[in-house]
Amino acid sequence: MDSAPPSEAPVVYLASPLGFSESAKTYVLPQIVARLEAAGVQVYEPFSANNQNGLGPDSGNKMWALEIAYADVEAVKNSDAIFAVLNGLPPDE
Repeated sequence: MDSAPPSEAPVVYLASPLGFSESAKTYVLPQIVARLEAAGVQVYEPFSANNQNGLGPDSGNKMWALEIAYADVEAVKNSDAIFAVLNGLPPDE
């Protein structure tokens, strides 16, 4: 019996409002990421990824919000699935 070579784990885009709150970003978001990774997926968490890529208000670019929007759109396109955290608040339009 031939076994297929191991494939790379699917990428899941983690959509949530949790990165806007310092306490949620510190205590809640990492737990969600860890649980998704334990399920065997790679997690794209946009708040961390954008920060690591130098995007945001500290970048010095007046168009930082647009840069983040474009980066997030590309990340969604390159993901295999989206996991959305809806904690009773309406999601972004």
